Amino acid sequence: MARANDAAVTALYISSGGDNGRRRISTTRLREEAILKEAIALGERYDTEVATVLRTDMSPAETILREAREGHFNLIVMGVNRRPSESLFFGNVAAAVLAQSKVSILFISN
Repeated sequence: MARANDAAVTALYISSGGDNGRRRISTTRLREEAILKEAIALGERYDTEVATVLRTDMSPAETILREAREGHFNLIVMGVNRRPSESLFFGNVAAAVLAQSKVSILFISN
């Protein structure tokens, strides 16, 4: 979608696990950086600019909404998994973003 519209992408990774103030690079941090590097490589493959943002120890829904608002984005794309429920439910984060977002949202489920 970004390539077809000559638009840039911002890949946001929100981690709940900090390193407790330690200065060494943790396995978790290396994994987070690898995921963001993969997003950049995917963008390069499709001639699309990809910026990356890593946030730690923050509420995921609030962070997504704040980043969308401050970045003046017009679409939020979220990977989701269906949760057991009698109705369609993708989890609390997706529900909060859906309820509070002022921009369009695309949920992608595997």
